[in-house]
Formats: sequence, structure tokens, C-alpha cells
Amino acid sequence: MKTLRILLLFAVSFSLMTACEKEKFTPADDASGDAELVTRAHKGPKTKIYTAELGMLNMSGAMATVTVADNPDGSLTVMVEASGLEANMVHPQHIHGFADNTRPAVCPDESADTNEDGIIDLGEGVPFYGGVLLSLTDEEGNFPMADENGDLMYERTFSAEMVSSLKVLQNREIVLHGGTVMDEYWPTLPVACGSLGTPDIYPVGASGRR
Repeated sequence: MKTLRILLLFAVSFSLMTACEKEKFTPADDASGDAELVTRAHKGPKTKIYTAELGMLNMSGAMATVTVADNPDGSLTVMVEASGLEANMVHPQHIHGFADNTRPAVCPDESADTNEDGIIDLGEGVPFYGGVLLSLTDEEGNFPMADENGDLMYERTFSAEMVSSLKVLQNREIVLHGGTVMDEYWPTLPVACGSLGTPDIYPVGASGRR
């Protein structure tokens, strides 16, 4: 699945890209010119692929895999595959963090429930994962809706200007929102959270042999 997501991201973001290879690969012994390809791959532009596995918050049952491509032109392509959400409901989703980069964002633990009501609400989560740095909406500004099974699929490429405040991505947290509390739907309730880990790096335009 991770390989499929990466291929989909590359197809959307770089239709002119001829091929993508792992930064670390071994040239074939009988392939002339491979040494030059390796040199170009290490010196040329690269795409960084981050993956976050989101675990549930507030006993929501929600989980998700988020893939983020940090493209050579500065744009970001974000893909969300979520399940266990409230069916047929809109679910806000964001990249959170601390704009001054003084500390990395993290998912809240039980200590975040300062009023001890058994719920980590939006305000209680902010000291852990920071404020909203990027809202994961469509081009019209709308958050996605889960289907009748509680599944959600989302994909969008954001321009470099839209994501200039996000770097460094390893310090950021992905948070999905939207859950029912006492028969009332809270669109701001954090229901899943996860960190962007160390990226895989892919040189752009290399065409060595596997």
C-alpha cells in the first residue's frame, strides 16, 4: 500500500517526471552509464515522502494513514486514508505544530484532560500538538466527509506559498477531528493523531536499473 500511495502522489504532482528511484540503489555491473546516473541522482532535486500512522484519540475508533510528498518545487501533496470515522459526517483535518519551531508537536496523552471529564477537547490538545498550520480542505475550502462506512479518502497538492510555514515537517502532527459526545456531534473533537516521521528520499529524473 505504501508503494501504491507513493506512485499515486508522484503521478498527481509530477506528470513530467520520467522515473523515480530510491536515493540508495546499486547500479547493475553490466549497465554502462549507471555511475553517472548515481551521481546525478545524489546531486539533483529530490522528493521527500513522509508517512504518518494516526492512532485514535478519545476512544473514537478512528485511524488513518497520511502520506505527504515534499516536492522539489516546494509544494506539498497530501493523501489521507482514514477509517472508523463517524459515517456521513464532515471531518476537519489539519497539520498542527508550533510556528516558532521551538519544539516538536506530539499527540496528547491522558494528562491533557485537565478538567478530568474523560475527554481531550480541542483546547486541551493544543498545548501538545500546537495550532493549525494547514487546513486539509479541498480547493473550495471544504473539509472532506466520511462515507456511509466511516471511511475517508483525501488528496490535494498545496502550492509552495500555501505551505511556507510548515517546515520542518518532522516537527508537525496530523490531527483528524469530529466525534459524538453525549449524542451531540463535535466537529472539533480530536479523534485521531499521528506524527510525520523520517522521510524516504527519491531523486527526480533518475533512470537507473533496479
